[in-house]
Amino acid sequence: MAAIVANAFDGPARAMAAGMFNTIRLAAESLASVVVVALVASFVHTRLADASLPAGLDAARAADELAAGDVGQLFAQYPDHAHTLASAHASAFHQVMWVSVVLAAVSVVAVLVLLRRDGKR
Repeated sequence: MAAIVANAFDGPARAMAAGMFNTIRLAAESLASVVVVALVASFVHTRLADASLPAGLDAARAADELAAGDVGQLFAQYPDHAHTLASAHASAFHQVMWVSVVLAAVSVVAVLVLLRRDGKR
């Protein structure tokens, strides 16, 4: 894609176009990573809020640690609840996957609609 963007311009504008494209691409990837982690934490928190957790384990803190990937320490501190924590974590990833599937399907429909409109002109 960067080559296609760069080939659309000549001279100094080519380097600027490639740089802008890569900057936007990396910013979008970073934003997408943050959104995925936030969704995982939110879904884990929702699942753990309904679970029976020990008195020392807060659902919000557990969700943050699980979303951050700090599962070993959490499982070591609460071995009796490791299955509940792992189940909430796996469920959150499944939910994020389905959100991604819906977004991808909506994107495909939007691209097809836009291409159809462009083709009729």
